[in-house]
Amino acid sequence: MLSELRSLIPDENLCAKVLALLEAELEKREAQHKELEETLQHTIETLHGEVREKLRLQEEFRRNTEQKFHIAAELAGEYIYEATVDDGKIRALYVSPEFTHLTGYGIDEINAGNGWLDFIYPDDLPTVRSAVANILSGKPAKTEYRVRCKDGRTLWIRDFSQPFLDEQGRYVKSIGVSRNITAEKEAELALRREQQLLDALFNTVPLGICLSDEEGTFLRINRELSNILGYEAADLLGKHFSFVLAEEYRELAKEAHQTFMAGDSLITSGEWPIQRKDGERRWVQIIARKFQREDGRWVRVTAARDITREREQEKERAHLLELLARTEALAHIGSWEFDFKTARFTKWSDELFRIHERPMELGLPDVEEYRKRYILPEADERLRAWCDKLIQTGQNGEIEIPIITHLGNRKIIRIRGYLTFQNSVPIGAQGMTQDITREKMLEKQKEELTAQLMHSQKMEAIGTLTGGIAHEFNNILGGMLGNLRLLEKKFGHEPTVKKYTDRLISLNQRATTIVSQMLGFARKGKYQPQPLSLKMCVSNVLQILAPSTDRRIRFHIESKSNVPLIYADPTQIEQVILNLAKNAVDAIEPLLGKERDTGHITFRLSFEAIAERFGSGLQAEMRNMPMVLLEVRDNGTGIPPELQSRIFEPFFTTKPVGQGTGLGLPMVYGIVENHGGHLFLESEVGKGTSFFLYFPAVCSAMSSTHTNSDELEKKLSLTGAHVLVIDDEAIVRETLAEYLSELGATVEVAESGEKGLERFYALPKENLVVVLDLNLPDISGVQVLEALRAAESRVKVIIGTGYAGNGHAEELQALGAKQILTKPYRLEEVAMQIAELVPLSSRLEGCEPQKRGESSNSVLEKEQESL
Repeated sequence: MLSELRSLIPDENLCAKVLALLEAELEKREAQHKELEETLQHTIETLHGEVREKLRLQEEFRRNTEQKFHIAAELAGEYIYEATVDDGKIRALYVSPEFTHLTGYGIDEINAGNGWLDFIYPDDLPTVRSAVANILSGKPAKTEYRVRCKDGRTLWIRDFSQPFLDEQGRYVKSIGVSRNITAEKEAELALRREQQLLDALFNTVPLGICLSDEEGTFLRINRELSNILGYEAADLLGKHFSFVLAEEYRELAKEAHQTFMAGDSLITSGEWPIQRKDGERRWVQIIARKFQREDGRWVRVTAARDITREREQEKERAHLLELLARTEALAHIGSWEFDFKTARFTKWSDELFRIHERPMELGLPDVEEYRKRYILPEADERLRAWCDKLIQTGQNGEIEIPIITHLGNRKIIRIRGYLTFQNSVPIGAQGMTQDITREKMLEKQKEELTAQLMHSQKMEAIGTLTGGIAHEFNNILGGMLGNLRLLEKKFGHEPTVKKYTDRLISLNQRATTIVSQMLGFARKGKYQPQPLSLKMCVSNVLQILAPSTDRRIRFHIESKSNVPLIYADPTQIEQVILNLAKNAVDAIEPLLGKERDTGHITFRLSFEAIAERFGSGLQAEMRNMPMVLLEVRDNGTGIPPELQSRIFEPFFTTKPVGQGTGLGLPMVYGIVENHGGHLFLESEVGKGTSFFLYFPAVCSAMSSTHTNSDELEKKLSLTGAHVLVIDDEAIVRETLAEYLSELGATVEVAESGEKGLERFYALPKENLVVVLDLNLPDISGVQVLEALRAAESRVKVIIGTGYAGNGHAEELQALGAKQILTKPYRLEEVAMQIAELVPLSSRLEGCEPQKRGESSNSVLEKEQESL
């Protein structure tokens, strides 16, 4: 290079200078290069250090991560491993301690021989080799297989393996996680076996079973249900369950299903009719339970049983039991069975409960309870002796004994017993108990009935005799009373005349009442009801009873001012009052001079609702409706509680033979009931008795206070009415005609039936009322009534008679009679009846029907009088 430079620069000095400059530049460049090398070296060393530190940190992170993974795997009950596959053999690089604990093998034992494949259950080797092939191809694998543990156990393993590949995609190793799923597999196997068992049971159990969804669609049906329904399962799947029900029950079943599925109850049951495919109708009993699936939807499992035959048998059995019960009830015979070992009845029929009046909820009594509760002391020894004889002799037998029922009633029963044996040893008895109370009562009453028959014949004779004279006698009384009324009307302003006429009227009314009472005692049957004042009835009865009663017994009448009339037969009502009054007298008389100085019998009349203590068995409307109350109260001996439920029984009496028939109070009860009334009793021994008689009201309170004839006449107006009086007794028809004319009526009279018909044919029929005597000299009143009805079907006829025999009143009403009055007439009574029949303003003002629930707002005044 130097020779070349000199050839280029011939000047030596210049060449030397250039050469020096080149050397200096070269040295400078060498120094820079050296510095650059040092810097590069330092940089390389620094990078190497950073790489080493990063690798160290990465290794430390790897170790920490691997440690944490191992810990997490061990805590999760799983184990991890690292393995490699070499020449078809699986070699372990790492296994967690859990694996050794689980299988008993260490890593050296695993890697001996063919490696991990030596420990896999032979049947599962194909599965594992397939998984290994996937891993070698770079795919992850999930495998389940069995391994043989060191102690001989077999475990199920679930293996998740992930392959690691190099940069060229070649397999390097595998990292995996395994879990012991032996318990899971065993549970799955058990579940499969259980499912198989359930499937077998589902199709072999003798119950129809189905599974349906929330809407009721069949999801599954077993063989037995198919047999019950007569359909193949395939025909029903996907259909609503109501498809198999009888058509008239389908909508009801759908509603019941919806209610059940929407409700809180998990179980339901019932009986439903089905319609089989062949058209046969049968009954099934079902029980269903609902379950909620994981997706939140509900399903229903239903078990069904064909109960058609059972229902038919039950129906037949119920029919037979019903026939038996009816037979027992008709014969008043109850059946029983008794067990000697337990000393208890094992059966009591319903009729036996009724005979003993024992509540069924008490169940069957034992021996001691039966003896103490129902057997009277005088019969206990007889019953024990009969039972002993039955057991000792083994022969069937019967006994009749009195008992006291659960309600305190006395009865007579006949017991028939039969021993039952086991291995020739008596183990119990069975038999029948018959209520023969009525039979014994009838036997006992034969003599009483004979006496009563004689009495009835005597009374019938009296009635016949009285009926024969009633016509003439009542006409006389009627004529006398009518003329006295007219005399009083014309000359009543003179005090002396008024005093005499009042006495005569009082005597006439008393005589009339006595005749009426005699007729009432002698005859029977239903009489003619009419508006009636209870206070007047009480007064009439006391006029008869008071004179013949011990003067130490005082009678009192308490009456409020608003008491209305009732619609009743006066004879029957007075009979009721008389019976109650006589019973009260009989209850007081034994106490006079001993426990009582005086006796008191009070008749209280008011207009009020039925007392709350009596209203429990009545309808609410009846409890709230005001009624006319007659309370008959005495301070006599009182009625014991055990007899209070029996006093209304026919022929029951506590009086000695010959002093009581036992018909009085039953007659009272029947009459009150027949008049739409109610009868209640309160009594306390030693203090007295009260009878409460409630009757429906028909007239306002004002009417009931008008007992004076003058006051009645002021209220009566018959203007516009036409009256035809047909009566053979001149004084009766003339008096009645004069009285009715003064009240404004147009009156015609006739003395015979034929003349009465002639008058009737000629008279205008509008507002016409005929007052007809039943006993006429030429043709009978019945024939006249028939002729009147034939001429004018709507004719209004009032029959007057001194005596209407048994059932005759009903016959007259059936023939068209509007009213039937007993003679002698009370003039104001005839006028009131005409006023009711004529549809004009003519009426008794203030006598309006009492409205249901209406009560008077007038001030209640208490009116009291003592007789």
